Amino acid sequence: MRNPFRYGQIVGPEAFCDRERERADLRRAMENGERLFVFSERRMGKSSLVLRALDELSPERYLKLYVDLWPTESAGSFARRLAQVFAERLESAAERRLEAFARYISRLRPP
Repeated sequence: MRNPFRYGQIVGPEAFCDRERERADLRRAMENGERLFVFSERRMGKSSLVLRALDELSPERYLKLYVDLWPTESAGSFARRLAQVFAERLESAAERRLEAFARYISRLRPP
């Protein structure tokens, strides 16, 4: 029998099972702006769990960022990585809003 669990990679919704209570607790804490610490042994699905909870948040209400801190080596590399992800996410959010505005404007006709 093949092992249904994947290790060493983040899994999507199709490979994610159970943990409804943990996901709901995480989502509620995120919605309330609480500080969170998710800890466990390596390869237990922490990143996948956090990303699933983030997916459940409304994109209209929240700017969602996921920053992989594993490659950071210092406070400086942490700050650079955080700034990079934040800038990329803001840029894509601004682009989507501009595209929506352009679609709206293109439908306007003079009376």
